[in-house]
Amino acid sequence: MKVSYYKIDGLNVIAVNKKIQTKKWAEEVDWVSIKSNNRNEVVKLMEDILSIADVKGYIQHPHEFILPLISKEFVALNLSVSRNDEHFTPDYITIILIGPLVVTIFPEWLDTNIGKRYSRFMAPKVKDIKHHMFFSLAYLLLIQSVDHIMKARNQLRRLGNRLTVKPDEIRASEVIRVRSNIVQLSDIVEDQMVGVEILIAVTGVKYVPENSDSITGLIRDFDSTVKAANRLEEKAEAIRLQYMLLQQEKSNKKINVLTIVQALFVPLTFIAGVYGMNFEHMPELSWEYGYFGVWGIFVFIWVISLIYFYRRGWFD
Repeated sequence: MKVSYYKIDGLNVIAVNKKIQTKKWAEEVDWVSIKSNNRNEVVKLMEDILSIADVKGYIQHPHEFILPLISKEFVALNLSVSRNDEHFTPDYITIILIGPLVVTIFPEWLDTNIGKRYSRFMAPKVKDIKHHMFFSLAYLLLIQSVDHIMKARNQLRRLGNRLTVKPDEIRASEVIRVRSNIVQLSDIVEDQMVGVEILIAVTGVKYVPENSDSITGLIRDFDSTVKAANRLEEKAEAIRLQYMLLQQEKSNKKINVLTIVQALFVPLTFIAGVYGMNFEHMPELSWEYGYFGVWGIFVFIWVISLIYFYRRGWFD
């Protein structure tokens, strides 16, 4: 677990390079950033300032608490984020506002510096620590989501190319997995946009006139990201349907072959059945060339049937 402390000084956010007791966080710093994959460890660290059991559960089980937790003492919010793997596995960022103090809990794999650097460029006139946290977090989510959408698009493009060139090498489980990954990413991006809109409200960043252009741009960018994720989801569904049609066509061809074979043998089976009957008077049985004549009939029926099926396009 890594704990970082920050104070706001004018327009600058300054790192405080010392260890501070949990009880003194609100007195000595403005923002506490915690990186940990063990949320029980985080709850233990924050026991002195977390008096309500619901907040502890909010931290320990973020997947169970999507809506914000708001009281007179604090505001807590969980934001979903996708991991850097091909499955876009969901993970969570937790934001807790305790009076003027901001506490953020990140998974250890997440590079939080990207959002901070980008927010300084896009919103350089931030004077409130909550507003700085908002822009840093929002740009972090936006940049990561765009990157993952590009990865998902490449996954989908490769699958589509293989489906066109080598469809026999693709399994149904692969198509379902890629579609499931993209649907999961799309859900995460939509949840992020909702979370950012909630953060805009609870941090009060929208009430600062200097931030209006940056917020408008952020909402527009998130909206474009959600639309891009939805388009990917539609393309994934289209590829799934295309794969199903190809599989159905394969099945139809196999059934077609079986139908042709059956159609060829039905008249032959009928003739063999007729001459296999044990009647006393069957003139054909006494013919000298009856055996060869029946074979001639068989071949004639086969040839006529094959010509008929070919002209009807059954072999296409």
